[in-house]
Amino acid sequence: MPERSEAAPRAWRLVASVALAVLLLVAVIGLLAARRGAGRGGGAVVAAPAGASSASAAAGNAGLLGPPSPERVFAGLGGRRNLPVVLETDHGPIDCVLDGDRAPRGVSLFLALATGRARWREAETGALREDPLYRDLTFHRAIPGVLVQSGCPVGDGSGHPGYRIEVEAGPDDADRLRQPGALGLARYTPPPYRTDPHPPPPGHVLGSQFFIGLVDMSHLAGQVTVLGRCANLDRIASIARAVRRGDPRPRLERVTVEAR
Repeated sequence: MPERSEAAPRAWRLVASVALAVLLLVAVIGLLAARRGAGRGGGAVVAAPAGASSASAAAGNAGLLGPPSPERVFAGLGGRRNLPVVLETDHGPIDCVLDGDRAPRGVSLFLALATGRARWREAETGALREDPLYRDLTFHRAIPGVLVQSGCPVGDGSGHPGYRIEVEAGPDDADRLRQPGALGLARYTPPPYRTDPHPPPPGHVLGSQFFIGLVDMSHLAGQVTVLGRCANLDRIASIARAVRRGDPRPRLERVTVEAR
């Protein structure tokens, strides 16, 4: 009988080894891409459905993004609307009180972005995130003796959570803004060199950025949403001076909601 050839089994083993190597390479590439998409903070990322095209995935993600329901946010915090919060900074804590009765949409958005109850779009990757946005940000703008501003996820004043809301104006906004320590959502103005890929409806001008005033800011009544008031004005003034000096920018480490 002729001798049995070993060529065919060897060829099949070679093909199987190459196929296995390709599968492992694809899995490693997918894992690395997922880690890059997770971005900062290690929070949850909302993934597109399996098999969806890029166009349909973008449309689906757009439907998942938007300001949270005030009722849902307040219910998740025990039904309270007037809440003490602490802005934890590298210059020390800043104690504030939010007035959700006067501005439920603005206050609920601030609380949701602080506690991970609102989705937001990461500017660098386009991924939808569900972790707190107010985490390890800078105070990117300040005028000594006048105001400080933070809440920009990009860090240069051009960022927002992927959507904006309308101003909630109240009859006593001027009086509230006249007092040092007034806390409000800052108007977002797109930079002239950047096209907004997700423009909001007309009149929706407030996002995640917020300011704390140190002087009479009553000229902003009707243009911003007043969220509440902050104490520790000496720390706020110190942050403003550090930003203006060009020191390493002071940081907003996190925003915590007081239990009481």
